[in-house]
Amino acid sequence: QRLKGEAKEFFGDVTTGPEVAGRSLRYGGKLRKFSDKLLAEASAYRGAVGSGWDEPGLWVGSQGSVSTSHFDLFDNFYCMIRGRKSFVISPPSEMPWYHMFPGTHPHARQAQRHFNLSSTTFANPNGPLSAVLYLNSPDALWLPAGWMHHVTALEPSVSISVTRNADALDMFNTWMKGSGPLELPGKWTASELGAGLGVFLPQLLQSLWEKHRSSRYFLDWGGLQPWLLPLDVLVYRSYSLSVRHELGLQGSFQPFPCKPVPDEKAVGWGKAMAERYVAQVGSQLGSKFELIFLQPFLESVLGTLGGGMTRGLSWANFCFLRGPNSEHQSQGEPATSTGKRRNEVE
Repeated sequence: QRLKGEAKEFFGDVTTGPEVAGRSLRYGGKLRKFSDKLLAEASAYRGAVGSGWDEPGLWVGSQGSVSTSHFDLFDNFYCMIRGRKSFVISPPSEMPWYHMFPGTHPHARQAQRHFNLSSTTFANPNGPLSAVLYLNSPDALWLPAGWMHHVTALEPSVSISVTRNADALDMFNTWMKGSGPLELPGKWTASELGAGLGVFLPQLLQSLWEKHRSSRYFLDWGGLQPWLLPLDVLVYRSYSLSVRHELGLQGSFQPFPCKPVPDEKAVGWGKAMAERYVAQVGSQLGSKFELIFLQPFLESVLGTLGGGMTRGLSWANFCFLRGPNSEHQSQGEPATSTGKRRNEVE
């Protein structure tokens, strides 16, 4: 809930706690909106962490205020000024566990699943690889772009963040705004384009799996080809039934005219597009961002079938992932994993 009020009243409520039990207050925005003096002091130190940094941001919150699990596309130098916070962080390889909201959703880059911070154990072997950090004044945290983080104020807290967009973000946006995700082959029907995508996606995903097969991003989810995991996560987890309803999409997948055997034209086009992506995008983004940007890229690819995302999701379900008789929603959690995990991911 967004509220407006005087800064003096806000800081008073942050310090003493809001009047309504179980509620918390939080402000996040540009530092200059609160204090020119603090802005000048913080800006004087930006050079110590390199060039290209944006204007500092201010985070003020009462005890119990939370920023739920999400990732950002900028590097973040996060400094505690007052108070104490906990950070639950996970590397980009753990994104499949979080069921990220799709790019078409208002909560893009945020997780549909969150940590229950009433628990402090690490018993569940099928949860995400994670760590819990506690920051006190004057601690600082370097949070690279793409890392998941869930932040909780353990007492009234004030923090300053200095951020810088990752170079890979500009590269990806420039590429997508230029030639786009695919060079479409002219006047193809949806069925013909689907046949081409049925060649393109296996070529692309298998090449990415070969490159990143040691990454936890491609762990075995139980009976599923590991290279299919990114598309499976997108169709059945990011675009879950509840998310499809929120976006005004049809709840059920619609029948799609699948072509069982792609013709020579579809095969040639699909292979060429896969090679183009690897050569023009993957080689420039680097290993980490190649996986971070994979979901928005796959969304764009499915969108080329037209009819909103419903047609693309239906094609992926009927023609690629499950077959015409399936309304499968989830294959469950990864069957194997190692290391310590946070146990309450909901």
